Amino acid sequence: MKSIVEKRESVIMWAAVGLIIISYLLTALLFRYIDTVSFTAWSVGFWDCLFEGKLNEFYSYTVLNLRGAEQGVVEGSWLTFFPWILWNFPVYLTHTSPANMQVDSMTCVLWAKLFLLLCVFGIAFYAYKIVLFVSKGDQKSAFIAAILASGGGELLNCVAYVGQDEIVYLLCLMIAIYCVLKGKRRVFLFWGMVAVTICPIMLLPFIAIVLYFEKNILKDIFYVGVAGVPSVLFEVVYRNDEMYQAVKDTNTIGVLNQMMNGELLSTTFGAVSIAGVALVILFFICYIRNSEQEETENILYYIAIVFFIICFLMPQNMFYRFCLYVPFWSIMLVLKGSNRNMRIFLFTLISYLRVFIVLGYNGYQNMNAKYLMPQILLNLKSRIRIRSIIEMIDDLKYYDTFLMLIRPILLGAAAIILFDCCLGIRKKIDFKLPYQVSMLVYAGCGILLLGAFGIGVFH
Repeated sequence: MKSIVEKRESVIMWAAVGLIIISYLLTALLFRYIDTVSFTAWSVGFWDCLFEGKLNEFYSYTVLNLRGAEQGVVEGSWLTFFPWILWNFPVYLTHTSPANMQVDSMTCVLWAKLFLLLCVFGIAFYAYKIVLFVSKGDQKSAFIAAILASGGGELLNCVAYVGQDEIVYLLCLMIAIYCVLKGKRRVFLFWGMVAVTICPIMLLPFIAIVLYFEKNILKDIFYVGVAGVPSVLFEVVYRNDEMYQAVKDTNTIGVLNQMMNGELLSTTFGAVSIAGVALVILFFICYIRNSEQEETENILYYIAIVFFIICFLMPQNMFYRFCLYVPFWSIMLVLKGSNRNMRIFLFTLISYLRVFIVLGYNGYQNMNAKYLMPQILLNLKSRIRIRSIIEMIDDLKYYDTFLMLIRPILLGAAAIILFDCCLGIRKKIDFKLPYQVSMLVYAGCGILLLGAFGIGVFH
């Protein structure tokens, strides 16, 4: 009887894996969002400038838009997409002719998405490795973490639809975490520096990790300083570039500044960032905890709390940045405690509700069927009317009411998960729905996104 149950559970989990793979492949093949094209064009443009000895003129060169970027000038430091630059070197080699300068073809877009899909695989791999290490060989829990870390609608939206770089720096941070758990401090510092350079928001979990493992204040300052070295050097080199100075806050430290100052609390001393206060308290707790006497896995809970603050308490999170918490919470869900059924159900509920918010987020620009691959779009336009998903949501009379209901549910569900995971409640809650079923539903969240686009096309 036990073997039959185990076999059924295994089938459900592998079905979830199949759903995730299908969702990623379909979305990657069907859509060509503007960010993917722009990242590809800018990264190939970098090689143009480098080999012509005009790297100091990179920002002026992008204004010419010879490579076909859909967003014009680069927004922020080219260090933020340096992994793309390395990946797209073959694209540069195959597009050197003046007659073949544009890199917005379906082949180039799919090449870019292949890079992102490999990063998703890397996220799953390191989620598996981290859980396997801290659980001392629990392969089942590690497999569950890998599925949760790579699935869900938020991650799919960021990677396969938008083609943004979130998955790249998340992978770098995952590698850094694995290295610090293994005691490889220098390798941790390198990958942490890469993550912070690509996205300054990663400075927050990086600081939490450093404070937890290192109690010497001077060394803490040194670690944080090293993480900022590439960005500081870049600022020095491009300090006189007027074009860069005009756009640098878009994807550099200015992003973190905007997020920290979004929700303010009035005090005697003036306005104070609510998220900032929460982070200061968390950093203090990380510093006073004794990492040598505690279980190694505890740092994973502190990292999960950092991402709770980023993704649930900070504003200015673009619709493709909704996914930041997913890999780290996926790890937290399968660690100590006996309420896995409840945790994964709530995690699935959060994923669906956040995807519902994504569908109506940030105006007509984003969730739009016009970003279908041109080869598909040309065949559709002559036959049917294509609408953006936000256009349809605007037609819903009670969408704003839904949002008012969704927000407290989201925050409440997230708080329950954190409370249960971080305190490690030993009492088992009698939650009947098996976590395997919740995982299968979770994996199907990507199908919801595709279905929404289908409604947008065939309305």
